[in-house]
Amino acid sequence: MGKVPYVLNNNVQEELNDFNQEPHTYVNSWLAIPLKTRGKIVGLIALDGKSKNQFNERHTQLAVTFANQVAIALENASLFTELQNELGEREKLIKNWN
Repeated sequence: MGKVPYVLNNNVQEELNDFNQEPHTYVNSWLAIPLKTRGKIVGLIALDGKSKNQFNERHTQLAVTFANQVAIALENASLFTELQNELGEREKLIKNWN
């Protein structure tokens, strides 16, 4: 069986003990997609479903696409912050040099 970029469980109440405790007792289906940038997991998008078998293959495809877009946005924000910090340092060096 190949690896998929998500975790899907449509029967969590019977299969995972963590969901048998408050405040998670309403969850019967769970879909989780890691947010990856530069090959590292930097976060997670998790969707809870109140019904068993709430998520299907189409839901997983949409969620993976969404997670990939979120990861790209996070990476872009990080790169922008790094660039702004670098430019600030350069401005300080130029001012001190003059």
